[in-house]
Amino acid sequence: GDTIFVTFSKHMDAAVSGGLNGMRISRDNGRTFDEYVESTEDFIPGNMVQLPNGDLYFVGLGSQIDAHTVRCISKDLGKTWTQQRGVLTTPGETFSRGGAGLSSIGFNGIPMVDEDGVLYNSLYGYYLQDTKYRCLWAKSVDNGLNWEIVSTIASGEVPVELTREPDGYAEPCVVRCADGSLLAVMRTR
Repeated sequence: GDTIFVTFSKHMDAAVSGGLNGMRISRDNGRTFDEYVESTEDFIPGNMVQLPNGDLYFVGLGSQIDAHTVRCISKDLGKTWTQQRGVLTTPGETFSRGGAGLSSIGFNGIPMVDEDGVLYNSLYGYYLQDTKYRCLWAKSVDNGLNWEIVSTIASGEVPVELTREPDGYAEPCVVRCADGSLLAVMRTR
């Protein structure tokens, strides 16, 4: 089609809350980007995907520690959005970070939709016992409203030969390879 979505962060790389991410939409194959959407929660609509039924979807964590998720659905190619609150279930204890009341874990990357409709997405952050970032893998069986962490992709100390002053494993991007396997790429600094 002729519709293009460009998403972006409007804030510093720091723990600050709410209304700081945007999306421009072009309906004429990129000649103009007249439509603007700004998020009201702490998430970037960059993890958007089109569901098998044609709806546009993105998800983020709400701006408070209660670990609620905010699912946004558009049935009209981004002209209007409906928000719903869900829950992220984690095996580890999360905490408030940065004095802004934000969750210590956040979604990162593009959701994957399996043939059976199950959604998967990568996240990263800290559990209470962590001293470095970890990358996580989550699934949703209800079109992305509620999520459950199903595994840790990477955690712990990064080998010093990979980077100086490592932050841990963060900002994962997971893709499905031609043979069906998954590949996760992440930063360590």
